[in-house]
Amino acid sequence: MKKSEELLERRKNIVANGVGIFNTATVASAKDASIIDVDGNEWIDFAGGIGVVNAGHCPEPVVKAIQEQAAKYIHTSFNVVT
Repeated sequence: MKKSEELLERRKNIVANGVGIFNTATVASAKDASIIDVDGNEWIDFAGGIGVVNAGHCPEPVVKAIQEQAAKYIHTSFNVVT
């Protein structure tokens, strides 16, 4: 069984049926407009999520900003601290 098939089977057993899936790609890494799945196949991402539509996957300035922010703090609850 391929790694992607194992992951999809695991997803089917864990995620509630109310959450749909329209693409069975299983991402191991992504850069610009390309996705590499867990079986080593390369895909062009025609359905990028809202976080990558404009800039692509892993643009260096965005990755740098995320790393800098994560070094400060990752999350606070807005109703507890500002």
